Amino acid sequence: MEKTHIIAIIIALIAVAGGAAVFLMTQGNGGDNKTPDTPDNPDNPDTPDNPDVPDPPVIPDKPLEKIALSIFGNANEDYVIDQKDVDIIQSLIGTSGGQHPYADADRDGKITSEDVSIVKKIIAGEKTTVMLVDQHIYDTGEMNIVSVNYPLENFVAINPDMVQMTFVFDGDEKMAGYIANQSSYEVTFSKADKNGFTRCLGTSPRAISQPEWTAFKNLDAELYSKGQSVGGILAYNETALGDYKDDIAKIGIPVIYIRCTDPVYSVDGALLIGTLLGPGYAKKAYEFSQDCREVIENVDKAINGLSDDKKIKFVALCMWCYMSQHESQYTKIGLQSGGIDEANLPGNSSSKLEGPEAITTYNGKIDYILNCRTCDFVNVDPVSLWDNSKIDILRKSSEFENMFFLNMSLPTACRVLYTVSMFYPDIIGVAEADAFFQKIVDKYLTYLNSTVESGHFNVKTDVMTICTYQDYLDVKGEDNPDDIVSDIDPKALAERFYSVMKDDLAAYSYAPYNLSEDNNSQTASVISEGSTYYAKYTLMENPKEAYEVLKAQYAAKVGTVSRVGGICTEIPYTTELTEGYGYYVNSDIEDVNDVKKLGNMYYAGYIDKCLVEIHFVKKPELAMEDIEKLIFATYPVSSGKSAKSWAEAFDLSKLSQYSGAPYAVTADSNDSFAKIADSENKRYIAIDASAGAAENFKKTKAEYMEKGNNFVLDTAGYDDGYGIGALRTPNAMQFHMVYFAGLKDGCFIDVVLRIDSGEYTASDAEQILKAILGAEPA
Repeated sequence: MEKTHIIAIIIALIAVAGGAAVFLMTQGNGGDNKTPDTPDNPDNPDTPDNPDVPDPPVIPDKPLEKIALSIFGNANEDYVIDQKDVDIIQSLIGTSGGQHPYADADRDGKITSEDVSIVKKIIAGEKTTVMLVDQHIYDTGEMNIVSVNYPLENFVAINPDMVQMTFVFDGDEKMAGYIANQSSYEVTFSKADKNGFTRCLGTSPRAISQPEWTAFKNLDAELYSKGQSVGGILAYNETALGDYKDDIAKIGIPVIYIRCTDPVYSVDGALLIGTLLGPGYAKKAYEFSQDCREVIENVDKAINGLSDDKKIKFVALCMWCYMSQHESQYTKIGLQSGGIDEANLPGNSSSKLEGPEAITTYNGKIDYILNCRTCDFVNVDPVSLWDNSKIDILRKSSEFENMFFLNMSLPTACRVLYTVSMFYPDIIGVAEADAFFQKIVDKYLTYLNSTVESGHFNVKTDVMTICTYQDYLDVKGEDNPDDIVSDIDPKALAERFYSVMKDDLAAYSYAPYNLSEDNNSQTASVISEGSTYYAKYTLMENPKEAYEVLKAQYAAKVGTVSRVGGICTEIPYTTELTEGYGYYVNSDIEDVNDVKKLGNMYYAGYIDKCLVEIHFVKKPELAMEDIEKLIFATYPVSSGKSAKSWAEAFDLSKLSQYSGAPYAVTADSNDSFAKIADSENKRYIAIDASAGAAENFKKTKAEYMEKGNNFVLDTAGYDDGYGIGALRTPNAMQFHMVYFAGLKDGCFIDVVLRIDSGEYTASDAEQILKAILGAEPA
């Protein structure tokens, strides 16, 4: 059986700049500062014997550095091995490679036709030996050069993230076995578990232990009996090999170290492994890596322009209540998402929080707690997360309600995007994170479609991505038997807001906006695509307390410069809420690292036992009329019109043919409510100009829509409305009833009329509606 081996080349760390290490490796002509065409010849004028003639410039070979696709033969150091590399290598034959250290495909120190042959075989998917630099350098500072048989066959993956990483390019087809905690990834691993080829060698999460080693040896022996072998082991680091590193080296199985949990390096890792499997896999891996690279670069552009005082401060947790150290995979998600690790603990592991003070020490210093949980590709009940006793120690944190759970089963780039949507929702929203994740599923993880009844895996409904405290409250609100009793109806307010703003919201960011499917008697909202922006109404025992917390946050923003430029300014408009406060900001910079100019606003208030919150973004800005309408739509304000004046301006002669005539304005009419009624006060035109007009309209409209009718009225001229005409024939009698509920400029118009004439049409009733509009005071 042909065996391959690992060559470890230790190189010197010569510079550290910008937080990144730069590594050099001596090669080419060594250290003698001579070019091949400058021999040590006394007859040559360009020698120290002729000091007046300057020496020719010395162009040293380019040092070997880690690149994304670090396979020798990738001469131009891009993301694919193709004919361009062949052309470069052919042009370098007879040299040491010069500025193309990766042109030396066989690593023999010179460029020959054999290097060309190797690259052509890689392109064609034919068998050869491939040399590569893996990602061990990020652990040890040592350049680790590995030799493997190409195409890579029968590899073994250690670590759940390593296993999942291969799925995006169908690498499980070449994965003979894996070592990972299978039970935590039942849906995620179904691609490998059901392919009829891959086997689970053990359930140790991230390392080889004795049972896994036995299973591994059995697999290797089985393959050997078929004339095959384990082509390589994919491991995160040497720790993943447990006590068996030396045994693996003796067998001669190459180990390729890949930082599969790192949000950036894992993308390069996918490209590297996909390329090693052959052309078809390489193509998928390239497309996946480009998609991820693009979104990560966009995140970098958006957040790199932020000064530290504008960046989110966080701590990262794992295993419910373990604090992650600065170099751990969990903290790196927050760092890549533009956050500042307030804990900044040295190391790449985690430690359990011992005592409440371990988390309260960060009170007032952080904005978010990032709690990382492996949740598979399934939905998770928020109650099971937030009511878990293992996080009781966290409840003393001032930012407990600003904690969010992140599903670590997601692809690494998706983890970053969802975290950014929490840290900087005005830069990247949940809707964008959902869209990218859905793209990854639809292009690279289509096997997930077979795991749901609908046949199409929907990232919004079929998997938990992030889980916030509000998600928890929403669920508890539905199941809580102790509902808050209030005169305020959250659903009615949300529906009113949607009715008033529906057309306008189409021009707002993250459209479309809709009434939430989860609206109920306790909480209701109008939400954007992805639920990042909203108008939200929530019943609670003490909304004033919740409001004061929000008001303090908003007041602290007023007068400061936002992350995207512009001064945060207090909103000047008021409503009939008991109290309300908010701010808005329009970016005053045309372009901040490709982030387009936008307007952003927050507002909160309360009335009775209802907390009101709104948050909206519009590009390129929010005009004052936009803000005024949003505030008006949030909660009714008195229309400013006099209901009594409106009633008194109505031409009463229009009602002379209706039953109960003559009609008159009732004595108790006032500016808030007025009625034109018949002599029995049974039929009427009522005008409601109070703050509750919109809610009263909604209820009455719903009532009239339940009535049978002979015709429906045209409500042109009203902001909203519904009206009918109905023929009634009780006890051989015959008459028509007219019912109408309309909303006009914040006022509710209610019409109940009867006419005993046998001939009555929709046009007749519509004349009354027009006459009401004609009487509206200016």
